[in-house]
Amino acid sequence: MTRSLRVLACLLFAGVVGCNNGLGAGTPPAPGGVGAAPPANSASNVGDAQAAGDVADYYLARMAYGSLGQRMTNRIAALSAFETRAAGAAPSPAPAATGTAAASLPKSEVALPTTLPSFTPQTLEPPTFPSDDAPAQRLATQGGVSLVHNVVDPKSPTQPPVDRIEITRGGVRWTIDLLTGLVTYEREHTTGVIENGAERAQEVAQAFVQRHGGIPNGAVEVDPVYRMTAGDSSSVPKPTSITFVWRHGDPSIIGADAIAVTVTPTAPTLSSSPGPSSGPGLEVTSYTRLWRKAGAPLDAGKTPPMSASQALEQLARSGAVIGDEKVQAVVFGGLRGPATAAPRATRPAWAFRLGGANGAAWYAVDALDGAVSGSTALGVPSDAIAMTSKAGAASPAPAATASGAPATAEKPAPSPTR
Repeated sequence: MTRSLRVLACLLFAGVVGCNNGLGAGTPPAPGGVGAAPPANSASNVGDAQAAGDVADYYLARMAYGSLGQRMTNRIAALSAFETRAAGAAPSPAPAATGTAAASLPKSEVALPTTLPSFTPQTLEPPTFPSDDAPAQRLATQGGVSLVHNVVDPKSPTQPPVDRIEITRGGVRWTIDLLTGLVTYEREHTTGVIENGAERAQEVAQAFVQRHGGIPNGAVEVDPVYRMTAGDSSSVPKPTSITFVWRHGDPSIIGADAIAVTVTPTAPTLSSSPGPSSGPGLEVTSYTRLWRKAGAPLDAGKTPPMSASQALEQLARSGAVIGDEKVQAVVFGGLRGPATAAPRATRPAWAFRLGGANGAAWYAVDALDGAVSGSTALGVPSDAIAMTSKAGAASPAPAATASGAPATAEKPAPSPTR
């Protein structure tokens, strides 16, 4: 009997040891083992920006340029048709402008080109994204993120097509428009001033772009855009936000294609932008990306583009020239319209950089119909409409024409030293 009790006691002791992963009585269970506390919900371990960004990165990491399926092609064609109808009849090509007095034209700090560069229009191809949402949906479920893929095929000419991915959590929102290729990010933020300088803000912006889509080959950063406080006699103006802009390095690319990132101060209760370079005190609160590829060449048509002087007269007539502003730079190239512009093709255009006491801004003048586009119309910061070659830098290779021969486009004048 005594022997039986001893055997039973040994068996009970062994069972306790085994149930505790062999660690012995009084030792905490190994993580994940029998009796361990359930793992914490992964959604509670990350901020809104990181959780939503992880889902968006599923699409951004697979962003590519290539052939589209027939259904997507039909939607894009329907969108172009809708935008054309919404815009109304296209204006007739402007005649040679001769009615504007020379005295009313802005003075130019650079010589206006006297010859007309050659131009071959090209189709514009937006990036493509994965059509399979299942992996992103799993990421969204794990991170407590809302993922909605809105698809609407128009049933009448008055209804636009929709193919858009919306990713949200808390005050963070990502939108990927599959028909236009436009990517946007925005998050709620508090007001404040940036105390630790633009260099740190630039690191935050660059790290954000590198993580979410990357900086394309050939992209260059233009001058940042500052939003400042008013300041008074006792204080100097300070930046409340800084927007950093990347655009195509080829100065002949004019228009809406750009990557823009806005950095603002971080409230103490908010987490900073994701990434190892974000650091405390600064966060990205806005991000837009429209980066299209030039596709097949198109017929240039029979209407010749207007000259630089004619385009400048059109700009003066538009009322964009204010006070004593002067022309600081001139660029000729292919105008890329807004994301929804139709048809999707480049148009010949002149871009003028006007500068004066209130700063400087670019304006694009369509060299066929004389239409003037500013920053608001193209949806980009003013410095993103066009650019000139850096002084002393090598000029880009001329673009190829439809026949494959190099175009004879003039070199743009370099920006004056200020």
